[in-house]
Parts: sequence; C-alpha cells; structure tokens
Amino acid sequence: MGIQGLEYLELANMPFSNVSLHVLEDIQLVYSLNIDKNMAFGQFFINKASVLPFTNFPNLRRISLSSNELRNQCPLLHIKYLQVMDLSNNLFSSIPTYCLPNNADSLNLSRNRIRSVNKDSFGELQHLWVLDLSYNRIVSFKFRALEHQKNLATLHLAGNLLTTLDISFLSFSLKSIVINLQDNPWLCDCDLIMAVCMLESWMDDPVVCSQPAGYSNSSLAELAMSNNFTCLPQLCSQPLQTLLTFIGDQSVEIPCPIITSNLSVIIHWSFTSHRQQLPSIGSELPDSVSVLPHNALFIEHVSLNLTGTYTCWSENGAGRTKFMVNLLVEEQSGTVQKLMEDNTSTVLAKNWKETLSCGNSGCRNNDRSITTRISSLLVALWQLREWKKNILI
Repeated sequence: MGIQGLEYLELANMPFSNVSLHVLEDIQLVYSLNIDKNMAFGQFFINKASVLPFTNFPNLRRISLSSNELRNQCPLLHIKYLQVMDLSNNLFSSIPTYCLPNNADSLNLSRNRIRSVNKDSFGELQHLWVLDLSYNRIVSFKFRALEHQKNLATLHLAGNLLTTLDISFLSFSLKSIVINLQDNPWLCDCDLIMAVCMLESWMDDPVVCSQPAGYSNSSLAELAMSNNFTCLPQLCSQPLQTLLTFIGDQSVEIPCPIITSNLSVIIHWSFTSHRQQLPSIGSELPDSVSVLPHNALFIEHVSLNLTGTYTCWSENGAGRTKFMVNLLVEEQSGTVQKLMEDNTSTVLAKNWKETLSCGNSGCRNNDRSITTRISSLLVALWQLREWKKNILI
C-alpha cells in the first residue's frame, strides 16, 4: 500500500474489500489509528491483529473503533503500549473486559447498551485516568469497580438510568475523581444527598431530581438547603418479614422498623386476616392487639385468629414508607422445627426485635433532623469551595 512510516492513519467511514494481511504489516508503526464507522476493516483488524505474530504495533498509542456494531464477544488486542481506546457507539451490553488492553489510561465506552457495572468489570485494567460510560443504560454502578483505579481523575456517568449512588462502606475515597452525574433519573432522598456530599466535584455538576414528583427538576443542593425538604422515612429492616409465634404466648412485641426524624410523625398500623375465607382488609386491629407509645405492636395474648398480615406505615411530603409482617400462629409441636428449617427467612417473633439496629426508642431518631444536619454539611462544603476559589485568585 505504500503507507509505511505513517504515524496517523484515518480509515473512518471508508468501505474496504479484499483486504490483504500486508496492510497490517504496513501500518505497524502508526501512532494513532482511526477505524470509526468502518465495519469491514474494523472486524478484519480485530480478528487478525490479535492472532498474527507480526502485529505488535510497538508505537500504537491511540485507537478508535467507534460505530462498528461491536458486541461483547471480541478478542483482546495484544497492544502493549496502547493508551487511548475508543469503543463508543457500539452494541456492548456489558463492560467488554476481554477486549480491554491492560495499560490503557483512557477508555471511552459511551453510547453503548451497558446496563450494569460490577466490581470485576475492568479485570486487570487498573491504570485509567479517564473513563467515559455516558449515555448507556446503566441502572446499577458498583463503585467497588474503581477500587484499583488509583489514577482515575474523570468519570462520565451522564445520561444513564441511575436513581441512587451506593458509595457507602467503601474502603477508598472518591474525592479526587470528577464525576459527571447529569441527565440521570435521580431519586432525591437523604441517602442520595449524603452520597453526593462525599464527592468533591458535585457542586460543579449539579444533580437534578426526577423523583419524587414534588421535587422534579429541582437541584439536589438547593433542595437540601431549603426549609421545605423532607426526608422519606427510612426502614432499618427488609420491607417484608415473616414472624412465628405460638398459641398461648403472652406479651409479644413487634416494633415498626421505620426511622423518622421528627417525633411528631405518626406511625399507622393495619391488619389483614388470613383466617377468614375471604381475607378482611381494614385499619382496625384485633381486640387483643394494641400500639405502644413508641409505635411497637403489642399482643397481650396470642390466639389462632391473630394470624395475618400486619402493616405499619408513615408518610410525609417525600412519600410513604411501608413495612409488612406476616404473622404465623402455630401450636408448639415437632412440625414447628421443620417449618423453621424449610423457611430460613422465618424468625421467632419474640427474638426479632433483638435483630434490629434502629436505636433504642422504637426506631425513632431523637437527634436533630436529618435534613438539618445534611444542610449544615452542604453549607460547609460550599463555603470551603468558595474559600479555595479565593485562594486561587
């Protein structure tokens, strides 16, 4: 082809046919190779460059394979010194771990069909400075995937389907990473505010709420600093629990594991019987069941007719939080042990309270409201950012 010695080769949007293997020999010394929108040559390059012994590409630092309908199954490119790889606008539905060169420092996987990122998604690739995952379909991003990315400076997550950020319990900090979070359907609650507060760059890239409906299109930072923002009541257990108690048991207490930040918030209980031919659904509790001042359910004397579903809920301006208990009432016998063995999620009602970690006051939070504490933190971060600006000026 007479192209030996070229450093930059542009083969984008060009039809190829009858490609000779000599082409790969001729471009051995290129520094940058662009094969965008060139499916014929793109497939040829991937299939041959990874298996032929003479295709070492010792000088190749940048390669772009954008818009070539590449899918998850593709061989690893054994290009030792490759630094920048563009795989954008293809058909990957997950991170193509086996396609990634180990030493790349910039990876563009934007505008694919990736739905999730888990802790092992990047395999041995640990030297990234820039990672672009924008405009995919990501609903779950496990930040543990970044644990070994010690150099990562920029992460693009804009335009995905993220509603929450799970960055709690990480053994490493994300503060040095600029993270673009725009254009996601964020569920604005206290968990999201606390997560965003842990990111150094959040004020330069405002998070806009999509949910709840009352806060749609509001900036998360403005929302948290306003006096009108209310945190959705939180659960300190799974939302559905099966409990077992026995006929004749006395003084059985079942807490409502809803954490509220305001002592004036009311907890409601309702009961649905399982003993009738047609289950009854109503707000009234059985005669032998009452609600204690700290909102726990109290059963004075257990009888068979108390079998059913007990639901507690609380609501405020942010929405409603609900917890359900399926209460099984049995006679004490050998079949009970088998029932417990067959259903490991079933817990003895008298022991369940001890498994909760909701605090000592009926799952209420007696400190200052969560919103007030978060707002104070946001104000402090804002003041710190302004102080840094003034120092630089």
